[in-house]
Amino acid sequence: MKKVSALDADMSGATLVGVKLQESDLKGANLSNSNLAGANLGNTDLSNCNFDAANLTRANVAGANLANANLETANLMDVEMALSHVKNAKLPRTPPKGKRPIQVVLEDHLRWIETRGKEGERANCDGYDLTNLDLSGIDLSGASMKGADLSRADLHGCTFELSDLSRATLQNTNLEGVNMAGTNLTEADLTGANFHGARLVSVELRDQAGRSTGRMWPTNLSRAALLGACLAESDLTGANLRGADLRGADLRGANMAGAAVEGANLEGVQFKGVIAFDGVIEDVAKQKRAG
Repeated sequence: MKKVSALDADMSGATLVGVKLQESDLKGANLSNSNLAGANLGNTDLSNCNFDAANLTRANVAGANLANANLETANLMDVEMALSHVKNAKLPRTPPKGKRPIQVVLEDHLRWIETRGKEGERANCDGYDLTNLDLSGIDLSGASMKGADLSRADLHGCTFELSDLSRATLQNTNLEGVNMAGTNLTEADLTGANFHGARLVSVELRDQAGRSTGRMWPTNLSRAALLGACLAESDLTGANLRGADLRGADLRGANMAGAAVEGANLEGVQFKGVIAFDGVIEDVAKQKRAG
């Protein structure tokens, strides 16, 4: 395809991988949630287009008119944008001063994981504003995200094994089915977060050769705010919940074997069907008696 005219067309959710639409007129088109990976949109009129949550990985938009386009939540990894016009366009939010764009950070991190550290770079997203982004399914193991704001982001199916999210904000974030084994969530704000079916277990530490060290590293939720969070059917085996605020949290069917809850606020927690060691039950009973 080439020189197509599709003004104000609704192409939301369309699969357009590798499509050739250079020099076309797509003014005002709705391309939200579309997959345009590797597409050629060079010198195309994309003004006022909606690219909300669109995948533009490795796409060519060189020389394109992107005036007033919405690219705020689009995936722009490896996009060629030379000489494109972006006046009044909504681009992905600017990273903290001195930091790299999140698309570049994630790409380097993936390479770092795939090559076991030989190439790429471990992600450092400390202090980043990642609110409302769709990062579902991404492997962020070992990433540093201290103080980052991931509120209302879609992180379902992500892997954060041994990552550092201490003091991060994840209010009302979708964390369904995430793997957070050994993750540091100390003093994180997880109010209203959805951890349904998540893995928050201890992880076995290994040396550089991959050999077992015999040491276990727990997921650390100490002093975290988990008010109203959904932890139903999650695995919290060996997790550190000391001093955490779990008021009104849903722990139905969760596995809390070996979890540490000393000093945690368990007021109004739903415990039906929870797999727990005696210490958890005793602590709940004490708080009820005190109340």
